[in-house]
Amino acid sequence: MGYLWTRLNLARLYSEAEWEAAQAQAKREAELRAAEILPTTAATPKGKWILWVDDLPANNDAEMTMLKHNLGVEIEPCVTTDDAIKRIKADPGKYSLVISDMARPRDRQAGYTLLKQLRGQDFTKPFIIYSSSGRPEHDAEARRNGAEGSTNSPLKLLELVSDALRRAG
Repeated sequence: MGYLWTRLNLARLYSEAEWEAAQAQAKREAELRAAEILPTTAATPKGKWILWVDDLPANNDAEMTMLKHNLGVEIEPCVTTDDAIKRIKADPGKYSLVISDMARPRDRQAGYTLLKQLRGQDFTKPFIIYSSSGRPEHDAEARRNGAEGSTNSPLKLLELVSDALRRAG
């Protein structure tokens, strides 16, 4: 029965998954195109540095370009929680904001691990989770843990970063 079910359904399941992935990619590209036409917000402070922590930084090239273009920020990527901690310890006043993915190798909650370590060292700058989930319950959990929020949307990321930098002055 298992073999028969697989032969009858697996091809359809694969094509549905491919279609959903293509739809998600198209949505992401549309959001990025829309963000490219947004004017630079005059009220957003210029010359601010963001530390972006993600084990696969190339996955965020478009988002980094969008933030640089629209907000005039500088972004420094790093790939590990330990490296992020070292960079912030070396120059605690440099970064106005930290963006982190959620999962990194050997730590499915690396975003929260980093956030807790930073808060334990009195780093009070804004912290945003940019991860694969945009579910409201994940955003609420991130806020409960002390982050500005959590999103998987480039436009929501732009909004979160802009608001956080504006409030931070």
